[in-house]
Amino acid sequence: MKNQAARLGLLVLFAFASVMTISLITTACSQETQNKQKAAAESAKEDVKDAANAAANNVEQAADNAGDALRRERDELSAKANQTARDLDAAIEETDRKLEKATAKEKARWETRRKMLVKERDELKAEMDHIGDDMKDGWNDFKSTFGTRLERIGRDIKN
Repeated sequence: MKNQAARLGLLVLFAFASVMTISLITTACSQETQNKQKAAAESAKEDVKDAANAAANNVEQAADNAGDALRRERDELSAKANQTARDLDAAIEETDRKLEKATAKEKARWETRRKMLVKERDELKAEMDHIGDDMKDGWNDFKSTFGTRLERIGRDIKN
């Protein structure tokens, strides 16, 4: 009986040791899993932060590029408008010379032409004052309208 009691005691001791070992292993695995989950969460946070920074940089770069393009368009349109204004001034001077030599019948026609050229020049200069304005929203409309006006004036001068 002593032998059986000793075996039973050994069996109980072995079972207790097994339960304790399994408990320690489970706790260690659980902590390792939690540590891995925390590391993964931190890594994900860093990835999100990096992506947000990259997106912000891309937006800033796109805004800079759009601003540069708008300035180039404005400068090109301004140069074209200045050339058209000079062409109008030259046409007005030529009309003045023709008025000096014109007969009474021709003078009326040249005076009408001169008034039209002066009006075009004044309207063009008034619109040119708006080229420097901050017109992010209406720029395309302004550019289109103004470009059409410049083309029409160019055709009028040639005729």
